[in-house]
Amino acid sequence: MLDFEDLKADPFVPPQIGSAGVGNVDLSFGPSGELFKTTCESGESAAKFERNGNIISLPQPKGSWLRFPLLRPLSDGRWLVVDTRTDGQQANAHVYEPKDIIGGSFFVGDAIEWAFVDSLDRIWIGYFDEGFGKPLSANGLSCFSTDGALLFAFADHSQRFVVDVYAMTIDKNDCAWICPYTEFFVARVCNREVEFVLEAAPTRGAKALLVGESHLGFIGGYKRDAARSRRGMAQR
Repeated sequence: MLDFEDLKADPFVPPQIGSAGVGNVDLSFGPSGELFKTTCESGESAAKFERNGNIISLPQPKGSWLRFPLLRPLSDGRWLVVDTRTDGQQANAHVYEPKDIIGGSFFVGDAIEWAFVDSLDRIWIGYFDEGFGKPLSANGLSCFSTDGALLFAFADHSQRFVVDVYAMTIDKNDCAWICPYTEFFVARVCNREVEFVLEAAPTRGAKALLVGESHLGFIGGYKRDAARSRRGMAQR
């Protein structure tokens, strides 16, 4: 999906930068692996996203307000908007039809750090530490269908705690990879099976994770390493 050449062209920008609802910046990729950057301004009647120079205006969900939204394309032309913060268990994932009509809304947990959609339109959510102990967020990593069904919860498949997903990505095989606080292990989730690829990442606190055929890349970290790669990971 992402490689070092992509990052040279468009430096990594962590999600959720900016004040509430204004100027949020997000860098991610779509279900077919295309890289895109969006900014958002959330107004009274609509949330306006600028995606690679194109303006997308989506109406606010009824009875709620998009405060820190992330925009993700689905493979069939629909849009997924995930609000990274929510109160209680209020719906914070909204699927918009091509005519900007909300086709469904559901709750995916509070304190969302990462939201990805794979080529099968499964929604992968990674949470940060303010969600620890809360419904769904306590899973550390969750996967949902576009109608809100919970397909996978990391906490149900491992006894290791995920307090905060510092780094996360999806590979070309639709497997999810995470490097979470506090242990900073690297785990891969494929077909609802968890594999611990590295017991400890070479860089603690990395904020971006890149996956190749024979190596892993870590961007950032507590020691502000520009980039490191770990070669010779488990055979795939």
